[in-house]
Amino acid sequence: MLLLPSILLLVSTATACTHSVSTSPPPSPPKCHHNTIPLSVREHWIHQANALALTHPCPFAAFGTVIVNHTSDNPQGTLICTGANQSSRMGNPTLHGEITAINNCSSLFVSCAYNMTPAESLAAFKHLTIYTNAESCPMCAAAVRWAGFREYIYGGFHPGADGAGMGAVEYRE
Repeated sequence: MLLLPSILLLVSTATACTHSVSTSPPPSPPKCHHNTIPLSVREHWIHQANALALTHPCPFAAFGTVIVNHTSDNPQGTLICTGANQSSRMGNPTLHGEITAINNCSSLFVSCAYNMTPAESLAAFKHLTIYTNAESCPMCAAAVRWAGFREYIYGGFHPGADGAGMGAVEYRE
C-alpha cells in the first residue's frame, strides 16, 4: 500500500502565471494566482486516486489518476474521469494511470455525453486538474504537460521508481 505523507501542488506556469516583458530594470518574478482550493478538497481527490491505484494487483504498478473540474460551481469539484494502470492487463506498457485517464477523458469528450469536436476536447484540458497518487514517470509527466492541464497534483514520490531506472523528477520554482 502506498502511503501519502503530503500533497505537492504544481501549477502549470503556462496557465497559472503571467509574465511581464520589460527592457528596463530587472523584471519582477511572475505573479501567480492564489490557490483557493482547500487542502481538504485536494486530499479528497488524492484519496480517490489512491483508491483506484489499490485495485491493481501489483504494488509496484499501483498508480491511479482522477481528472477533476474545479471551475464548476461545486466547491468539491466535479469528477470528469479516472484511470488506473492498465499495462499488465492490456499488454500495453504505455497505459499508466495518467495516460489511461487522459485517454478516457478524450473518448468521453468526443462521445455523445459531451459531443465535443476533437479541437474542443483538446482545449478542455486547460480547465481541468489532474490528480495522481504518486509522481509521474517521465512519459506521463510529458503527457500531462502536452495535455495542458490547469494543475497537476501528485501524492508523493514512488519509492520503486528509482530502482526501475526512472529517477526522481525535481521541480523548482
